[in-house]
Amino acid sequence: MNYTYGSTHLLNTKGESIRLTNGEKVPMAGSGEIIADTLIQLSGGVDSTYVLWKWLVENPDKIAIVHHIELKSYEGRYEMELQAIDVILKWLDSNGLKNYIYLQNTFDYGNIPSSIYDVELCGFHAGFILRSVRFIDTNKVHIPVYGATTEREERRRKVLSFTARREIDCIYPLYGREKWEIIEELPEELFNLTWYCRSPLNNKKCGICFTCREVEKSKEIITENKLKNYLGGL
Repeated sequence: MNYTYGSTHLLNTKGESIRLTNGEKVPMAGSGEIIADTLIQLSGGVDSTYVLWKWLVENPDKIAIVHHIELKSYEGRYEMELQAIDVILKWLDSNGLKNYIYLQNTFDYGNIPSSIYDVELCGFHAGFILRSVRFIDTNKVHIPVYGATTEREERRRKVLSFTARREIDCIYPLYGREKWEIIEELPEELFNLTWYCRSPLNNKKCGICFTCREVEKSKEIITENKLKNYLGGL
């Protein structure tokens, strides 16, 4: 499928192939290939949107690979995430932040009971992308989570490096930060385009899942801080 977001048009997907000694054919980068500095996986939520926006703003002369997994699971939020991805990327493009190429694929749990973390799937897909000869020089992944030392993050890194067949530098730009700080710094218009609910009800945010409650609490903290600053200035 062809996508028109960012600078994806610069990615030549029709490169020639070479045949290895074992008979395997490997696609080679075409003449339109570009060098990507990092990979950022975008879910459409607050944290990944912030990490992408911040990176694009701070690295105008570099290119990022932006990847979204259409993750179909029992939680049923993938359609809302796709809608969020579309409006978020269009917002970035309209604000001149086009220094990225966009990749997307689908993973469907079907009726298989899940016994792994979603981040392990993210690690696998990131490694799958970076294993391609097209991105052999891309050795960094920006991961939009706050904790870098958890068991699930260790699993992600192991799956990522194993699948990529090389060590990948995993960068955690949110480490040591608070959710309310991220929401406060993110442009309000862009924040309003995100989808952060994990258990939507009738295609609307449920308001009761962990992420919904986390965002609402963060908004309360921001409001309280603004009031304190206002009163302090009187």
